[in-house]
Amino acid sequence: MTQQMDRDVSSSAAADAPDGALINVIAVDRADLTEFDSWYSTEHFPERLAVSGFRTARRFVEHPDRGRQLAEFLSIYETDTVDTLTSAEYLAALNSPTPRTTAAVALFRENERTVGRLRHRRGVGRTGDVLLGRITCTPDGADAIVRNLVDVARSIIDDGVADGVTIYESDPVATSAKDDTAEGQAVGDRRQASENESTVSLFVIVERRGSLEPAPVDSFIDTVSALGSPARWSTYRLVSDQRATTPTTSREDS
Repeated sequence: MTQQMDRDVSSSAAADAPDGALINVIAVDRADLTEFDSWYSTEHFPERLAVSGFRTARRFVEHPDRGRQLAEFLSIYETDTVDTLTSAEYLAALNSPTPRTTAAVALFRENERTVGRLRHRRGVGRTGDVLLGRITCTPDGADAIVRNLVDVARSIIDDGVADGVTIYESDPVATSAKDDTAEGQAVGDRRQASENESTVSLFVIVERRGSLEPAPVDSFIDTVSALGSPARWSTYRLVSDQRATTPTTSREDS
């Protein structure tokens, strides 16, 4: 059982917001994109969403394209709780990958996978473009940074820069649960958030209907950077958006 953390949601409609998330950044060779795209959307997402506790699955591609030999994707899975991602049912799925899954995950050339617990959600999510921020901080300093991020989130939503902001804090125990499974061992390149016992990672997901505007995004990044903790930033555009067909709990869309 993972440790429970305080969280903040912005409305009663969000009170039933999924508490857990799996955030996965994957890069593959462009020559493998056809099989990777097909596997992810037609096999992998439906399999994950069939696991109890999984609610939604979205996949994004880097935008604008950085022109690397590798194409980078971001996947965000929302789950009832973080414990969904250490459950017996989920681990059983990871220990019985299909032959196609085993072949597909071997295509990963870069992979940074993190399980996170919801700390804050404000505004409307599930939009077309996202800005992903990965902030490294100490466990003792995380609460203060989250409070500052919440203030920034409120400001950029009120100003119309963003439609939604979600903040997760990494859970290293839940993140590492996949490592010794059959699917975990088959991954071509495995990386977790750059953290040890003295650090945690905060994941900030900024969403906007349509396109994120460069100038406001740069201003947001500068504001967060002024908080003093190391951060990495990437922008992505939506590729696929799927939901569990049989919700595990009654809820309203955020």
